[in-house]
Amino acid sequence: MPLISEFMLVSEAAQCLGVTAGTVRNWVEAGRLRAKRHPMNGYRMLLKTDILALARDIYAMPIKTAAKKRIPGKNGRS
Repeated sequence: MPLISEFMLVSEAAQCLGVTAGTVRNWVEAGRLRAKRHPMNGYRMLLKTDILALARDIYAMPIKTAAKKRIPGKNGRS
């Protein structure tokens, strides 16, 4: 069993991943992240290694940029 120091709270994981706490909870419910419950207060706790692995996956994906829209009148064109 991992030590308590190897876990993050939902709010800490959300800050690390750059998403909302609700998004982290949704990912737990969808099975994208595993969570344990704290034995005393029932809070969701996520392994730091799982959060860091997900962060590597998220930020390693290529970012798709939207096609630039042509704005009438820009650069003297209409």
